[in-house]
Amino acid sequence: MIKNFLISLFICIFILFGQTYESFAQKAPYKVGALLDLTEFGAPAGNDEKDALLLEVEKINKEGGINGQPIELVIENSASHPTKAVSGLTKLVTQDKVVAVIGPSIGNTIAAVLPMAEKLTVPVLSLSPITPEATRKAYKWTFRMPQSDVIVVEKIIDYLKTKKYSRVVVFHDNQEWGYGAGAELERQGAKSGIQVFKADVFDNRDVDMTPQLIKIQKDVKEKNIQAMVLYGPGFVAGVIAKNMKQLGMTLPVVGNHAMAMQPTLMVGGEAVNGFVFPSGKIIVKDELDDKDPQKKVIIDFANRFKAKYNREPTTFAGHAYDGIYILANALRTSGGNRGKLRDVIEKTRNFIGIDGIFTFSPKDHDGLTKEALIWVLIKGGQFTLLKE
Repeated sequence: MIKNFLISLFICIFILFGQTYESFAQKAPYKVGALLDLTEFGAPAGNDEKDALLLEVEKINKEGGINGQPIELVIENSASHPTKAVSGLTKLVTQDKVVAVIGPSIGNTIAAVLPMAEKLTVPVLSLSPITPEATRKAYKWTFRMPQSDVIVVEKIIDYLKTKKYSRVVVFHDNQEWGYGAGAELERQGAKSGIQVFKADVFDNRDVDMTPQLIKIQKDVKEKNIQAMVLYGPGFVAGVIAKNMKQLGMTLPVVGNHAMAMQPTLMVGGEAVNGFVFPSGKIIVKDELDDKDPQKKVIIDFANRFKAKYNREPTTFAGHAYDGIYILANALRTSGGNRGKLRDVIEKTRNFIGIDGIFTFSPKDHDGLTKEALIWVLIKGGQFTLLKE
């Protein structure tokens, strides 16, 4: 009797322990790294991305996580500095043991991270476009949420051709991102019969671009330049717009997708009216056609973001949304193995996100084409949809 009782008790304890262990195993989190530029000139992008990631991870976990396992977000500040980006990535992978990394936020930090991600064999969902040179290297472990500058420049070239601009000046920052975009504009411009002149570069920390603009003003007269292509973040675009107004410059300005942020309007004021730039759709969400398959996704995200933070999400917040959901979808079938996770991300098909409808392949880690970009006109101090 006692023997049978002890056997039964042992079996009950074993079953109870097994159930407890199974329940614990189900709840063990997937650690996901968020390597974001939260300070210095990348901060406007990085902090919006952080808020979007926190919002969506909370939502995913409330809905049951990934097959019962929650996501734990581990945040590192790459501080708009390449060295800190590399050290942050290394810490996330080797110490925090994350399954994947989302970020960084800007061009110079993602450029530093790319080769290190290959060495560490960790999937990286970049929240910044990468340089044309890096795009052509086809890094195996990195996937892009916003389009690469090869694609953005294609969109810009199309616009220049539509406006019949054949002589333009490119004005970009002194980061690897700016140099890469400038060179790509020259390369694609030459194929399209557009002559691209280079202006002196600027630093994103500068508060006055008058010296460079005076030289551009001179080139406009001497070289018959018809437009400026401006490659820099939005707050810098605002400074440049004010300097141009002070100099009486009326040169048409074609910007880039990094202008899709409120600091463009806040810093530039009335001076930035008339600027046009390619962008994702979120900043003109209310003007989208109701038949647009992205509109419902964008409106839902924007409403929840505003309810949480009392402000509208930027295009950068949209990059983070796309990154976390592409990753979450892949985790559901790959589990936490990084190699399998990378392979499943690469098989993403027709994911409707904020930036566009993503389809990755072994030969294409952009996932989007130039058709996902729309043209935005700044008018009356607001972003408005420019119908082509």
